Formats: sequence, C-alpha cells, structure tokens
Amino acid sequence: MMSIVSAETRESLVASFFEAAALPERWASALQSLAAAFHSSSATIGLWPITGHAPTILEIVGPLAAGKAPYSDHYRTIDPHVDILTARPGRWTSNAQFFDERYVQRSEFYRDFLLVHGVRHGAWTVLEYPQGEIWFCASVNRDRDAAPYSAYDLVQLDGLIPSLRRALLLQQKLARITAEHRAATGLMEQLSFGIALVDAAGRVLTMNPKAKAIFEAADGLEIKNGVVAAARTFERVTLAQLLMRCARQPRARSGELLVGRPSGRFPYALLVTPTPAELHSQSALAQTAVMIVISDFDSHAEIKAERLVELFGLTGAEARLAIAIAQGRDLRQIAMMSGKGLPTLRSQLAAIFEKTGVKRQIDVARLVLQLPAIRF
Repeated sequence: MMSIVSAETRESLVASFFEAAALPERWASALQSLAAAFHSSSATIGLWPITGHAPTILEIVGPLAAGKAPYSDHYRTIDPHVDILTARPGRWTSNAQFFDERYVQRSEFYRDFLLVHGVRHGAWTVLEYPQGEIWFCASVNRDRDAAPYSAYDLVQLDGLIPSLRRALLLQQKLARITAEHRAATGLMEQLSFGIALVDAAGRVLTMNPKAKAIFEAADGLEIKNGVVAAARTFERVTLAQLLMRCARQPRARSGELLVGRPSGRFPYALLVTPTPAELHSQSALAQTAVMIVISDFDSHAEIKAERLVELFGLTGAEARLAIAIAQGRDLRQIAMMSGKGLPTLRSQLAAIFEKTGVKRQIDVARLVLQLPAIRF
C-alpha cells in the first residue's frame, strides 16, 4: 500500500521528532507515529560511527524491538545494508532496490534475523553529522505480507530528512550540554574548598557539598534567611560590600576576606569574585551572580599522607609529620600526641626539608596547604 502522508500528519511527525530530541524517552512514541504514517510494523533510530561497522540502535518499536540485543551482539557485523547506505547518505533507500527474494532466502541476516522478527521490507537512511564522527540512521520496516516501499514512499520520507536531521543534531547538542553540566557539577562536588554562587544580596543560588557543610556548621559563616552571613558585624558588612561590587562590576578585581570562627579554629579565607563576563549576557540570573570560594585551613581530613609520599617520596611517618605541621602544630605538640621523641621528629623534619627543597617549617605548611585537594 502506498502511503499518502497529509500535511497535518507531516507537521505532527516533525513536532514529535523535536519533542523526542528534548526528551529522548519520547523517541518510542515518535517512531510509532512514523511507522503508522508509512504503514510500517517497525521503526528504528540510531547512531552510526563512521569508524564502526554498523549502527548502535537507540530505539526500536514494533516486532523488531525483540531483535535489538541479537543485532548488537552479532547481526550488526553482517548487515548487508551498511555499504549501500554509506554510499547513499542523506536519502531514503528501499531494500527492494537491491535485494530480491532469492537473495533474501540465502542471506543469514534476512533468514535468521529480519524474517524471524517480522521484517521483510525496509526503508533506511543515514544522515551525515557535521563533525564527521558519526552518522544518524533511521529505518521503517514492513512484514512479508505488506508491499515494498514505493518510490513515492521514499520521496515523502525524504521530505522529512531536514527536520529529522535537525532534531537529532539538537538531541546530540543537548546530550553534550547535559554531560558537560554533570561533569562540572561532579567536579565541584569533589573539591576540598567550598564554592557558593550567590546574587548581589548574598542569596545562595547554588553551592557544592563543602560549602554546604561549612554553612551548616555555623562557625563564623552561615546562611540566614537564604543569605550568606558572617558571624561578626564588620566581616558581615565587608562581605556585603564585596558582593555588591563584584555584582555591579563584572570586571572588578576579586576581593579577599578572613572570617573569624567563634570556635577558635583557623579562620575561613574567602575569595569573592565576579562570574566570567561572557555569562552576563546569557541570562538575567547570571548578571548578578558572584562566586564565593571558601578555604578551610582547619580541614584536616582532606590532606592525605599518600599524596605526599607519591609526590615527594616521603616516608609515611614523614608525610604524617608534614601534615601535622600544616595543621598548625609545633614539634613538641606533635611529640606529645604521637609518643615520638623530639630527636626522631627533628630527623624526620630534616628529611622533609631535603626531599621537598624547603628550609622552614612554615614553608612545609604552605607546601602542604597549597596542594590541590580532592574529596574521595
């Protein structure tokens, strides 16, 4: 049966393609609509790596859906359509143009795969991807009792190619943006220092787990009514001034502030900086966004002895001594806590000086604290 696709059906198909591009779980519905419009029992959509032998199927609807695993495991390697389609990108091709009944009966791909899953006739296309790394691929399929796809069917399918290509490109772009966002979010979550993105008034827009832990501890810094606030009045005023300056002047220099802690622990070091200027034209939110980077010098758990051993060749004992020094303890305190004698610690400290190239304990502390730390 020749398919006559009305303008209304075509518009509905195009809309379903773009809906699926934004919500990939909707591809099944879009393919069902495509199959119905062309009197087909199955339809597929996939990605075709140029360097690979055959496509990776993203979605299949209809009886052929049961063949997704067998195709990936074996039949993709003997798919006879590969060479034909790669030579004819950008248009739909019917298998009736290349494979007669005699071939079908001899072909393992048809005999043991397509026919078993209710497919005898098919129309396929591959669409070139601008970056040249992959092609998009799609197909509609009919069973043995249906007629092959006619030239008119292929013309109507060709008319859908521009919209299908744009939808697939949009999906890839959205997938890439999502992946980059997840990677950036994951990186922020692993950082050993706090990062909070706030507006000009100090209202928190987003923050990483370290910043959240610092604010929840309420030891000099906290969130009151959604706003970042320092415990001491003069620090609170200075922080507000820095936030306002950075929000109003995207190219303003960063500001720094030490925030005391009522517990008596080392103060927090804050770096208040404007967000990158290129973000300011992208959204109203970004126009007033300011980043606060919070360093917690009293956070001991994030300094790992194994890193010092690997980087500087320290022994385990030397690495633990370097960390204790970075945490603000002197040799006598370390001797009391560790049960080691001062001569032993002095000998280890001399070894640290030799291996790291520094000459003073304060330089050991600075060296350890300046190492980028990651939460694991």
